[in-house]
Amino acid sequence: GIFATLLFFYLKQSPTDVGLQVMPSVDGDDDSDNPKNPHHLDNTTLGEALTSFIQSPRFWLVCISIMCLTILMAFQSFIPIYLKEIFNLSPGKAGIASSVFPLGSMFSVLVGGFVFDRLTKKKRVFVLGAMMTLATACIAVLLVLPNQNLQDNNMLWIALSMIMVYGLMIAPCYMIPMSVFSVDFGGKHCG
Repeated sequence: GIFATLLFFYLKQSPTDVGLQVMPSVDGDDDSDNPKNPHHLDNTTLGEALTSFIQSPRFWLVCISIMCLTILMAFQSFIPIYLKEIFNLSPGKAGIASSVFPLGSMFSVLVGGFVFDRLTKKKRVFVLGAMMTLATACIAVLLVLPNQNLQDNNMLWIALSMIMVYGLMIAPCYMIPMSVFSVDFGGKHCG
């Protein structure tokens, strides 16, 4: 909060405000000179842009969703404990086995970026909603898995598969909309 307050008063609008020369834009670097697609915050100061953010219900909905998804991403901290307690793995092996979550997350963010760019805004809502539903199903499977009469080895592979699928489903929901929304909504003030 303190840094945000200090930045509000001391962060300058452009390099010329501190005596630096404006660097020429590289072709394709930005579209600020493109009159076809003006952004609603292009001609605003930082203070006016922040006021616009604070007054926007869309901004607050994204903030709340990021807060909730951060809790779901923190699930990865408990994966080694789950594997250790349910499957009697040593702490080291449980830590190694839990690496399937970040592996699934990395793969899905890479692939998800390409897929997300091809979706319309309406389709994005349905795709991300379906992904959150699948992530919830993965948690449900992990919850009921210890009560099933399966061999320990099979249960472990099912659990690791569910953890990886959970990472596949949750990471794009957490990473992509947050960054896409901030650039789309904030324009040059997205930072």
